[in-house]
Formats: sequence, structure tokens, C-alpha cells
Amino acid sequence: MTDAAVTDAAVTDAAVTDAAVNDGPTVERDVAEEPTVEGSTPTEPGTWLYVFGPGERPELRTDPTSWTEHDNAVGAAHYERLRRATIDGVVLFAGLSLEPDGPAVVVFDAPTRTEAEAFVAADPFVSEGLFTATLYPFHASLMRAGDGPAPT
Repeated sequence: MTDAAVTDAAVTDAAVTDAAVNDGPTVERDVAEEPTVEGSTPTEPGTWLYVFGPGERPELRTDPTSWTEHDNAVGAAHYERLRRATIDGVVLFAGLSLEPDGPAVVVFDAPTRTEAEAFVAADPFVSEGLFTATLYPFHASLMRAGDGPAPT
């Protein structure tokens, strides 16, 4: 995995609050007091988001006719991997904007940043260089009721 393939985003909030949507327990961690290394995140949130960026051929995002047979096979492998990870409860959701310049994202669970980076690096879109990905710690504040069961 290269630095160009997966990059970090800084956490700027002084405190991170985890709360269940159904008024469950709240845990606060003061991340301002935790030691950090430049480019690292002060906490291991457990839920992560990655956003795809252009790879070696940026036209892949906006021009469907630019996809080769190999690119289509990589796309099928990407979809199948995320489908299985969703069934296994790892991926919370994944999708892309309907606007050509809008984002494509994956939200997933991983216990550590190292495991999150490995998950992103193993995405066929990233490992084959079709797209880059930027990894962010993620906290879902609200979720629509009834969304939860993974597809079969």
C-alpha cells in the first residue's frame, strides 16, 4: 500500500461522544489530552469511512465508456467484496453519488486504524490502482429506524 492509495484525515474535535441512538449510555473521551503523532488519529473509533478519489485514469469516474474489460472485472470484484463484507456485518453502507463529480464512500467497522487501512488497501479498486481512497474515523450520530439487517 502506498501513501497515495490511502491517506489520513485529522480529527479536530476536542471530544468525541459515542451514544446509542435509543438513548443508550454515553461515553466521552477527551481526545485533546491523548498524545498524537502528526498524521495519526488520537482515538480508535471502530467505525471508519473511506472516500474514493481519482486513480491513474481519472476519467473512470465520469466516462463509463473508458472502462476496459479488466476494469469491469476489478469493479465486479470490488462489489462482491463489499457485498460479502456487508453480509458479514463489517460494512454498514457503501455507495456513490448520482452526480459525476460526487463522492463514492464506504462506511465500515474495524477495531484499529491498522486494520482499517488494511481493509481499504485490499479493496480491488485501490489495490489495482483504479481509484485512491482517503480514510477517516467516522461516528454515525443518527440512523433511520429499521436499517440494520445485512442483505442476503
